[in-house]
Amino acid sequence: MNGERFTNARVHEWLTPGLDTVTKAMHTTRLQLNSAALWWFLNRLTPKERAEILGEYVKALALRHEKQKPARPTKPTRQRPRRKPPSRG
Repeated sequence: MNGERFTNARVHEWLTPGLDTVTKAMHTTRLQLNSAALWWFLNRLTPKERAEILGEYVKALALRHEKQKPARPTKPTRQRPRRKPPSRG
């Protein structure tokens, strides 16, 4: 392997020409292609593997949001009782 750093940006640079070719040939969008690829990939994993990936994603997402905003306690909201509709009689 050459001395290039392996990064998401580098992988994106490598894949973009191929993805553009596929989207043009299939008359689709990159979003639809990415969704189809993700669906294909996830269906080849076991439920345990999918749960591990989802768990890591949720954990990373929570940690990212935790750094952005300090947690504030929420006040419980009081709900008013529903009014009965007038009877038609």
